Amino acid sequence: MVMSHRAEDGTVSVVVINTSGGTIERSENVLIRLPYTFKGDRRDKAVVELKELKAAGMAGESLPVTIREKRIDIMVVPSVFALHQNYPNPFNPVTEIQFDVPVESKVKLTIYNLMGQEVTTLSHSTLEAGFHSVRWDGTNGLGEQVGTGLYFYRLSSPSFTSTKKMILVK
Repeated sequence: MVMSHRAEDGTVSVVVINTSGGTIERSENVLIRLPYTFKGDRRDKAVVELKELKAAGMAGESLPVTIREKRIDIMVVPSVFALHQNYPNPFNPVTEIQFDVPVESKVKLTIYNLMGQEVTTLSHSTLEAGFHSVRWDGTNGLGEQVGTGLYFYRLSSPSFTSTKKMILVK
């Protein structure tokens, strides 16, 4: 069996041929599997839509085809833990912190000042696998505005810890 594909403008064309002239066997109602890799921007959802499907017999005659699912929603999850640089940075007064969780995990996202003292905890819960985002408004755990300066944010879980720097300006 030969499988060929061409990707162009977000469309993938696939051709499957049995070069021995026999039928293309399927297993468990699956004729072909199409693995994919997303490139570019982070995404947590994707849609695959089947626009057209044609089948031909051994003599080249057109065969009837039934498409059961035209649209498939795919949930994309990251493969590793990651803590991303906040944006904007420097910031005043709000910044966004994005992080990736590959499997359901208890995670903690904490802000520290330059002396290593805890300023506030933005998240301390069990999160589902996926891409997450938290906003920090420049306040401490009591809701008071903190001063201009360098701050650290740390993402920790049982199997991962990462720390990054950010600057609050006023």
